[in-house]
Amino acid sequence: MTSSSWSLRSLLSPVIARLLIFGVNPMDLEGALSRLEAKPLLNAKMLESNWLEEWNALAETWKERARESLAKGHRRTAYTCLFHASICGLAKFLINTSDLATKKSVYLDYAANYRAAMDQSPTMVEDLAVPCQDNFCLSAQLHLPAGDGPHPCAVVFSGLGSCKEEMHTIARALVDRGVAALVPDMPGSGASLFVRGVPCSMDRIEQAISGLADLASSHPRLDAAKLGVTGLCMGGGYAFRAVALEPRFRFAATLFPLFINMNDLALIPQWMRSGTWLQFQIGGVDPDAFIAQMGPAPSDTPRVPFFLVHGRHDNWMTWDSAHSLLERVEHSRRDLLTIESEPVITGGNTTTHAMPVGEQMHWVVPVVADWVLDRVLELRA
Repeated sequence: MTSSSWSLRSLLSPVIARLLIFGVNPMDLEGALSRLEAKPLLNAKMLESNWLEEWNALAETWKERARESLAKGHRRTAYTCLFHASICGLAKFLINTSDLATKKSVYLDYAANYRAAMDQSPTMVEDLAVPCQDNFCLSAQLHLPAGDGPHPCAVVFSGLGSCKEEMHTIARALVDRGVAALVPDMPGSGASLFVRGVPCSMDRIEQAISGLADLASSHPRLDAAKLGVTGLCMGGGYAFRAVALEPRFRFAATLFPLFINMNDLALIPQWMRSGTWLQFQIGGVDPDAFIAQMGPAPSDTPRVPFFLVHGRHDNWMTWDSAHSLLERVEHSRRDLLTIESEPVITGGNTTTHAMPVGEQMHWVVPVVADWVLDRVLELRA
């Protein structure tokens, strides 16, 4: 491998890992990377432009396959093809462009392709608006298992910079086990940000938690007595706060939870601490003031079954910091899964927060979904 190809793959390693975690076709990824390595990419703008072109072309190929399948009445194949088209949108969305118009356009295209895939899903996926106290709404999707229900349900929180569409892997693992997945775009994320104009703050996060509990408790196809939460990255932090604040949530499973103000900021990438994209997500407030509020309250004491999955080699939210959250839980069921493996794609000084657990998601997500199902069955007893 040439030095230029290595530098390209090294630069994109967090994006590559995240795409593999959440379902990219490996041959699509390898083809896109190989074609990019063959081009004279002289600056970051050229890389961004060529990356978008590659994934636009791949998305069109997948959509054409879907059209051909639908014309023959093969909905399941169309579902698969449209899902891969949506993952091409995720590939574009993960590039941290400073051009917000491009970022919005890329997200809306990603969301539209994902919605088209869910229209062919073997089980229902419902679009919802989640009213919150201060006269704002969140966008959300409810993935329902087969049958009329009422179904147990877990809210699935993603982190800042992610979106509900990226949580597909977790949502479908729950649905496969008969548990509905309510997946919101939290303040500062996805359609709640780009369409509804709701930036992130801890106050809005708290209101969103209450609004989601209200909706899940009143939805006719959900069982109000069997509600819980799960989440990853900052979404894991939201899940921790949800069960500390909202008694209607009866269990929590967190994957590499993150509270920004519990970290050594010197280890957090600059794009998470400043820049156009961050300013848009947090509504133009001072980044230091935003970071200061993004932590657990001193009074947060979950009193429900709690499952923490974390990586020994996480160099943002250290294992000790994450474990301190588990120590706050006042319940006999405090389960811990520590991922001891070092990351494969990113390692050494470049190890990032998501990768120690993220690279193991192919087996960790089923374990988490099984844990959620076990808690639901206990609630039935």
